[in-house]
Amino acid sequence: MLKDADYWSEKYRTNTAEYVNRYFALAMSHGRSTIVDYDTLEPEVDNLVKVMERLSEWEKWERVCFLMWALENFLSIRGYWDALRICFDHAIHAARMLGNARDEAALSGNLAELLMQIGDMIEAKQVYLRLLTTFEQLGKKRDIAVTYHNLGIIAKRTKEYAEARSYLEQSLAIKEVNDEKGIAYSLHELGNVAIKEEDYPAARNYYKQSLTISKKLGDQNGIADGLGQLALLAIIEGNLVEAERLYKQALAIKQAFGNVLGIAIYKYNLALLCLDQGHLEEALPLLEDSVKKLEHLGHYEAPMARKKLTLVQRMLQAKQAIQGFIQKIKFLWRR
Repeated sequence: MLKDADYWSEKYRTNTAEYVNRYFALAMSHGRSTIVDYDTLEPEVDNLVKVMERLSEWEKWERVCFLMWALENFLSIRGYWDALRICFDHAIHAARMLGNARDEAALSGNLAELLMQIGDMIEAKQVYLRLLTTFEQLGKKRDIAVTYHNLGIIAKRTKEYAEARSYLEQSLAIKEVNDEKGIAYSLHELGNVAIKEEDYPAARNYYKQSLTISKKLGDQNGIADGLGQLALLAIIEGNLVEAERLYKQALAIKQAFGNVLGIAIYKYNLALLCLDQGHLEEALPLLEDSVKKLEHLGHYEAPMARKKLTLVQRMLQAKQAIQGFIQKIKFLWRR
């Protein structure tokens, strides 16, 4: 059991080795992707980053890499992206110092995923194109497939849909039969491209294939994302009741894992659904929480969400002003 914060703050100043060993052991004990592990690590983010920095200062390169692998999913899912960027920088340097080209490439690829989330598509694409050459030299088919997949996502976000489809199809063609999770993700992204091209039957087919695999694997995040995209199709078809049901299911899954980005996205989508139905009061708290989370993350969609929130706030102010005016007229009329 952890002692209080003052105790470990003092240990950081007076016995750094004990401090580092304590928090390194904590990370190693809770490096799994479970809610309990995430909840255990969350109060200790600052301490864990300090340990990463101190291990790097001491040139304990192997321990830096071990700590990175233990913390990466937690920091990403729970939205500590600034801390994650710091850890990536230390870990990529550590892998380079160890001469471990495989880990350096893998960590660089994961850093590129973070760059995508914050909207730096140009740098992310440059990283992936460099990695493609490295993975081909190493003969890493799985990593080549992941790289093509992520290049496909970048092309989709930059509205180069034919290029996106080509990358994603190349990714699928390379993936091994036993990489079911990877196959599900690429099918899902092909569905996203089909939606952008307004090929809705193809999109539904891709999503259903992806969702079937995610349910088979028990991949809760994959299930949530599949439900979310089926909700979007329901909106396109005019079935707002079904869309709301699916979005709420997806949100519940993301909330169970404390997935900050997922919560922000599905609250935003539910808010837009409320706005489509003229429910401004219901949309407001959903938008407020979504914007707060997106801005905290530094997500590339945050500015657009902020504009939407400002618009809703102004609409509500106008609505309240009109209602007040009507009440005043009614009062005067009774007199």
